[in-house]
Amino acid sequence: MTSSDGGVGLQVRSVVRALRAVPGDTVRALRGRPTSPDTYLVVRRMNVRTGGRFGVGLASVIRHLPGVADVVDTATRTRLLGIWADEVTTLDTHGVCRVPDAFTPGELADLVEFATNGPASVRRADGTNVPGTYARRGRDAVSVRVDQSFLLAHPAIQAMMARAMAADIGTARNGLWSTVHPPILYWTCSGQALPDEELAQRLAQRFHSDFDGLGGLRLHVYLTDVDHESAPMDYVRASHIPGALPGSMRHDATDPIATDEVIRRFGAAAVHVVTGAAGTSFMSDSNGLHRGNAAVSADRLFLVMPVQAGSMAGAYNRIRRLPVVDSDLGGALQSQRRDLRLFEAAPNASQRVATLVV
Repeated sequence: MTSSDGGVGLQVRSVVRALRAVPGDTVRALRGRPTSPDTYLVVRRMNVRTGGRFGVGLASVIRHLPGVADVVDTATRTRLLGIWADEVTTLDTHGVCRVPDAFTPGELADLVEFATNGPASVRRADGTNVPGTYARRGRDAVSVRVDQSFLLAHPAIQAMMARAMAADIGTARNGLWSTVHPPILYWTCSGQALPDEELAQRLAQRFHSDFDGLGGLRLHVYLTDVDHESAPMDYVRASHIPGALPGSMRHDATDPIATDEVIRRFGAAAVHVVTGAAGTSFMSDSNGLHRGNAAVSADRLFLVMPVQAGSMAGAYNRIRRLPVVDSDLGGALQSQRRDLRLFEAAPNASQRVATLVV
């Protein structure tokens, strides 16, 4: 999966303009406010060129500056590390770890029904996208992505965001208050051979990494049963460590890396195939190499939610307004909880949204 804001590379932007944005954005970030797409592109490029060292170094500098809004107080970080010590240790070592289920069984069932019939974008085997639903996707569908505005209005999604598990793990690990990015929910469809390499790459079925911002983590949830033939995610353990993959091997963060090269550098045993029953939840360091696999025997419904450290160089910068249908999320937004800084309550939002998802 690639960033919607960062998919446009620096080659189509003015480098001078992008660099000019960095100083002002840095001041905004130190005050805990989101930064612009230009700064994201500059930091992402620097991170790639240094094999991941730049992002880690920049996060460390921010963490040690006095008076920075995103630095977590010692008591809070100690408390969170006490709760999530195993997960943080495993993420540091391997780059991927299991976490408690993000949804209750009832929430899971509601989300599957919603993702089956809710508004979506259907990607076809010829690479084109058309509006539709998973239930009426057509035989040539290769993936179906649920409309994000409707997804954000779903009670189960809002309850999950309010519980803050992913944000707390990120805060404990990075020492900077987490920023939650909008979740993505999509189906990978079986029964279609991909016609070309470009489409396989766009569907994230080649080894690659992503840059969601400093200290980027992702929460992943399988909403359907996933075995080796129903599009499991592969993650290359320890490939997230700075310098593990030299920047000279890539032009951009999402460039595909050949499987043979991955095996040569890390060994076959490092490729961890993540399978599990519906509800299986795990987190990964998005700087590590990962890929999806083709769905052969059954379709897969998959949720991904990025979480970054602080607000500097985030991949998603636009504030999302959503109709509050979960009281816990409403309280979190009203109290201006730091991890939810990219979301605002929309009290006069369209009743049509709430009707479709409740």
